[in-house]
Amino acid sequence: MKRFKQFLNERMTANTRRWLAGKSKPYEMWLSKDKATIPISGPMMQRLGISENTLGLHFTTLSGLIELKANQGSARQVSVMTYVKESFADEAFRRGIATDGGLVTELQGDVSMDAPFDIYSQSDNQGRRWFNLQRLQDAGKSEWALITPGEKNTTSFEDFLNDYTKALDSTIDREASRASNQLRDYFSSIGFRFLLKHEGKKFFLEAKKWMKMLDPEDTIDVKGDSYQKDYDDALNILNRALSDLTRTLFDLAEKHLRIGLPAIKSALMRSNHETNIPYTEGLMRDFTIKQIWYHSELMAQQIANPDVAKDLGLDVDNSDGTIEGISPEDNDAFFAFIDLAERVIKDMFPGIPVIDGYQRDPVELFRKYGG
Repeated sequence: MKRFKQFLNERMTANTRRWLAGKSKPYEMWLSKDKATIPISGPMMQRLGISENTLGLHFTTLSGLIELKANQGSARQVSVMTYVKESFADEAFRRGIATDGGLVTELQGDVSMDAPFDIYSQSDNQGRRWFNLQRLQDAGKSEWALITPGEKNTTSFEDFLNDYTKALDSTIDREASRASNQLRDYFSSIGFRFLLKHEGKKFFLEAKKWMKMLDPEDTIDVKGDSYQKDYDDALNILNRALSDLTRTLFDLAEKHLRIGLPAIKSALMRSNHETNIPYTEGLMRDFTIKQIWYHSELMAQQIANPDVAKDLGLDVDNSDGTIEGISPEDNDAFFAFIDLAERVIKDMFPGIPVIDGYQRDPVELFRKYGG
């Protein structure tokens, strides 16, 4: 039988792989409906001088700890709060934000973006986060302007945003035109209709869709070696074009960020975002877990869930509903589940302080982040 920790480590790896597999590829993020999407890449932010090693709070659940442990020390990013009002933090601890809550961890790592609202970033299949700059458009109407060194003109955030979106669109259109010329003969033979100008995004998405539909392995008819070779050649050209496009757009984004960084920083600070959430959200990578606080009642409820217990590698008997020999019908089941949850957390994070938020007031922790 596998040891509990061995099972947990294997489970974390599998869960992380499954989670990432369901996310979009980088080229799909560039081709999304968002017109001003930007990658929050740790190395890029470090080169731009806007990555800071600091502390932050991450609210999660018992199941969420599995992924958090798997992501520790990696390039995959998690959302953290570097500032939060005590009252809001206490509510988030008890009720959760995007989860059921019950756990708050203090992390230390590199924060790439810190915004005075929930930035609703999205993750790609490499764990990199993406942000839509259009969410700052209200701040573009501010009086602040960017003065480019050595130039007389000034550029507002709104102008920067327009320049960036135009550069993205023109680059995608140019690369789409180049790829379509290389694929013209093949696509014409299979009935693919070429698109009009300025539809670069649509070309790439439609081309990828057609190639998936025409995969010889998925077709019933045997079309011969010639069909297979033509298909393979076309697919290689398309994939190479998407790879080149992705690399080009990363370089373009960094170039524009370097110029427009002061305007973005000002927009972040001035943003009057409609949600007006009383905390700042940052994206942290390469982090370590410093301490864990748990809500005992919520931990008992979560670990008593058979699905959660299975995720944690615990022994669940479907016939009588017991978890690690604990029956939910027992009079002392509540306290037994609390003890079990604490043991599981301590086994996952040996040497890291694990604190019961009932015995010690978590405001003690939150107060550090309310200044």
